[in-house]
Amino acid sequence: RSVMMNSGGALICFCLTNMCVIVGRYQPHVTHDSYTAAEKHSIVTVLILWALCLASSACFNFLGLTAAGITTGTVFLLAAIALLAFTQSNFAEVKKPSAFRCPLVPWLPGVGMYVNSALMVSLPMMTWIRVSVCTVLGLLCYVAYGLRYSNITLGKKSRLEWVREGEDTEGEEDDEDMMSYHDSYNDTDKLVGNEFR
Repeated sequence: RSVMMNSGGALICFCLTNMCVIVGRYQPHVTHDSYTAAEKHSIVTVLILWALCLASSACFNFLGLTAAGITTGTVFLLAAIALLAFTQSNFAEVKKPSAFRCPLVPWLPGVGMYVNSALMVSLPMMTWIRVSVCTVLGLLCYVAYGLRYSNITLGKKSRLEWVREGEDTEGEEDDEDMMSYHDSYNDTDKLVGNEFR
């Protein structure tokens, strides 16, 4: 049972990783005041893509090689492919230098999502009930404690306090430090959610 639960959790993590690659690479064309909206649009898009992958895999798995299974599974699969094409053609690619960039985005992550979704629907229902219970408990712990006291949150709070303290001081040196700090958060950083709030 524990092995099946680990498999279900690992498959969810693999799907989320592929989704994050797409979200981090492609963002809708938005104005400078709508970065949060852009992130939401990207997240909603990949969630719809994941739902289409799960639906297609479920049709092929549960309906088998019947006419209904092949037809519905193919329809959902084509819808997922169309959504990937729409993402590539209508969303802006974030150009941010990094040590490694996943190739063939969004197609390679899309294939990864579909393969992992197919493996997910093949697991027994009891496995997903156990995984769901553990996931809800983990989310409750994260919202109650981890969200407020994570290193990322504490780091953003300390940087924000430093900025506010700098605004109260006078002097050209402090002003230059403040300008360089604000300049370090460019448009690309805001697109991928690295800005402080």
